[in-house]
Amino acid sequence: MGKQAFLEQLQQDADDSGAAREEDVRAWLRDLRELMASLTQWLADPRFAESLHVEAAERELVEEGIGPYDVPTLMISVRTRHPRKVHVLPRSMQVVGGIVVQEHGKERRLMGALGRVDLLCGPARETLLRFVTDRGTTWRWLRGELGDSLDEESFFEALRQLML
Repeated sequence: MGKQAFLEQLQQDADDSGAAREEDVRAWLRDLRELMASLTQWLADPRFAESLHVEAAERELVEEGIGPYDVPTLMISVRTRHPRKVHVLPRSMQVVGGIVVQEHGKERRLMGALGRVDLLCGPARETLLRFVTDRGTTWRWLRGELGDSLDEESFFEALRQLML
């Protein structure tokens, strides 16, 4: 009974974790779609019409323990005298360990992120982190005030930092 019961328990645990993992991935994808919709809406300001072009796409992301799945992405083409492309790329639903943040000359470890999206422009990178609580999902810009959720102003500041 012991060995068979143990094997049955392992199978049940594997089945349970698979269902939970699938639900986590569905929530991650829902949050990514909502994030991309917000960014697209913010970038749709008519004042940017001649300077910015936003293109939505998908790409495959492969994570250990999850496997391959498609995630939404954005490419923001900046059409100015110095043209550039900013890629908004989900990196991982699984953020391992803490992230060290320098704040006013002091190190602070940020824990509990459940997703990461990078904004890339050439070698420059800004990072958005996803946090999920019983009150819902919030996104935070790693370099911004970490207590504040990502909003339109902090997003445009992150874009500005990428282009410096």
